[in-house]
Amino acid sequence: MHRQGSAQETSSGARLEYWRASLQAITEQPLLGHGAGSWNQAYLRLKGPQVSSLYDTASDPHQLFLLWAVEGGLLGLALLCAVLATLWRYGSRLAATDGHALQAMVLALVISGLFNSMIYGIGMGDFFCIGLGILAALGRDSAGIVERQQR
Repeated sequence: MHRQGSAQETSSGARLEYWRASLQAITEQPLLGHGAGSWNQAYLRLKGPQVSSLYDTASDPHQLFLLWAVEGGLLGLALLCAVLATLWRYGSRLAATDGHALQAMVLALVISGLFNSMIYGIGMGDFFCIGLGILAALGRDSAGIVERQQR
């Protein structure tokens, strides 16, 4: 639980600090960002001597869209959003089951990305990247069926 005046002592307080520092880093380099893998360095620089030893090794802000905006700038964030929007639109062209599965996975990534950096690192990131790729590839056959039926 977050307590006023002890932000670095709680998980939610640390997350709020990560988000605040991320927004500050975005304002410094809004267009192209600070570079891939640079979130931790930007965070440590912005926090300075106030960094708690508990959270000084954090490698991401626990928010997918802030991570992309800090490291890739608004152009990187726009690219991520364009990929997600393209996958969503592609899902709407597929047969119902394939399309719904693809759109559900995109929606799960977007919602979970609001609270964690889901495609950062291994594990969950691999699941989303491979899962989205498989669903998009499997849907290629059904996309042709839907398009032929509409003609």
